[in-house]
Amino acid sequence: MMHAIRSPVAAVGRWLRGIGPERSHLRADIVAGLPGAISSVPDGMAAAVLAGVNPVQGLYASFVGRSRAGSAPIPG
Repeated sequence: MMHAIRSPVAAVGRWLRGIGPERSHLRADIVAGLPGAISSVPDGMAAAVLAGVNPVQGLYASFVGRSRAGSAPIPG
């Protein structure tokens, strides 16, 4: 019987082995993503301060990411 719950690390490993030709672009993709990842840390902390919560919560949110609802524009 197969288990429904699998390790996320194993899933990432299977995905990395399956991307074949794009593996040559992996380093460039990581380097290209670093500026956005680095700049999201102070953005998240500043947003937490403006929201009146602990900046650590904003730091955590910058690593976890935004939900679709959180990144939608506010009408008005």
